[in-house]
Amino acid sequence: MEAADRNKLYTDERTYEHIHVPKFGSAVLMCDSINNGPMIDHNNIANIGLVMEATKERIFGLTSGAVSFGKTRMNLAELGITDEVIAKSMYAANGNSLLFERWNEAIRTKYILPMLLTHRGAYRIRIEGTEFETEMSGKKYNNHFLNVLENTYKTANIIPFLNNQDLISDRELKKFQGGKEFSDNDELTTSVAKILLRITHALTLEFNTSANGVLDNSGNTIPDLYIDDLDDKTIHALTPDDAKTDAGTGGMRNKLFTIRKFMRNYGKYGKLVSYVLNGKDPSQLESVFNGEKAGTRISQSANLTEI
Repeated sequence: MEAADRNKLYTDERTYEHIHVPKFGSAVLMCDSINNGPMIDHNNIANIGLVMEATKERIFGLTSGAVSFGKTRMNLAELGITDEVIAKSMYAANGNSLLFERWNEAIRTKYILPMLLTHRGAYRIRIEGTEFETEMSGKKYNNHFLNVLENTYKTANIIPFLNNQDLISDRELKKFQGGKEFSDNDELTTSVAKILLRITHALTLEFNTSANGVLDNSGNTIPDLYIDDLDDKTIHALTPDDAKTDAGTGGMRNKLFTIRKFMRNYGKYGKLVSYVLNGKDPSQLESVFNGEKAGTRISQSANLTEI
């Protein structure tokens, strides 16, 4: 999409001032059992649910975990299915129902709207209602999805909750940018954020991981990072090993590249802040919801005003 066309998508006639976009990585939702490998971390999901229930902020949640949840119920290798991407798609299809059922149990005083979306679907939603036309009919799109969201956010008691539609699209399951890592919904998070900028002036993205934020070489949390300073060399220096957990598939390096790309390209359309948090400590997410800092805060530059 050309920059001139993109500018037409983001106007000053946006309904909401601020939306939070917490993304929960697979490792946050799983824990190790003694004998049988990863199992669902019901306690941590319940504690996250309490934080989501308590806040009055508007939220659009993204969740990984369908593949890991599916693996707790299926063993496809025993059935002769060994292709990694195909197996992940099948695990996700089986695990999504259990995943959203668990979120429903954890968030009892609010309603969640479970949804599955592909990257192509996210892109088409962003351009709907503009001068762009469908290939088939030549008619403009009616942006139903954004209409639903605008009505959803009239109350803080409804939380849209999204996962990638892995059975239809393998984009989140394939190697990220030709590298070694799977994306684990990091890219989908920023794709959704681009949609939300159509209806809000400010976004806070919270990447809930199993790490205590972005760490320096001594293992200490770096409290602040700035997009202006995150060149390739710096990102590689901050993630020398880019360790992942068995449950998670998206490493810290992938997150930093994804966050940088989004904030550089879309920072002019709204106030954007991202956090890398320890999702095993839901009090960090609670702090961010309350306007306090936690984990690693990533902003455009040290000179911009706070959201």
